[in-house]
Amino acid sequence: MYGPHLILEGYEAPKKRLGNVGHIYGMLDKFPEVIGMTKIMPPHVQKYLGAGDPVWGVSGFVIIAESHIAVHTYPEKNFFVLDVFSCKDFDELKAVDFVVKQLSPLRYEHKLLSRGEDYPKDIVESRSIVCGDRNRFQRAAGRPG
Repeated sequence: MYGPHLILEGYEAPKKRLGNVGHIYGMLDKFPEVIGMTKIMPPHVQKYLGAGDPVWGVSGFVIIAESHIAVHTYPEKNFFVLDVFSCKDFDELKAVDFVVKQLSPLRYEHKLLSRGEDYPKDIVESRSIVCGDRNRFQRAAGRPG
């Protein structure tokens, strides 16, 4: 397996928190340390105010050595979505608890996916898979493998 991917959706969260760029920045800035990850750059957070679009919001991400953390908020809908993707295991419940404390949704749902089920971490195993795939492709193309 390559790594875990946490998907979190929050409902009925306070508009003031969801629309506050500074608050979202602070949450993303602290988040990697909370779950034992390595921040490699400061968060990037942007407020979106589309012309005539009532679904404005704040989006942000922080790149970590292990992958990334991203959030999109919709203050008028009191809704947010957040992803944590990593090549390293992390405490799912600690991550969820941190976000819930930061954004205060009255209701939330989360899922933890396993990404890259067939991704080998062992280089010898990886080489074996690649060579096997190459031979199968060559045979399918009518060339000796």
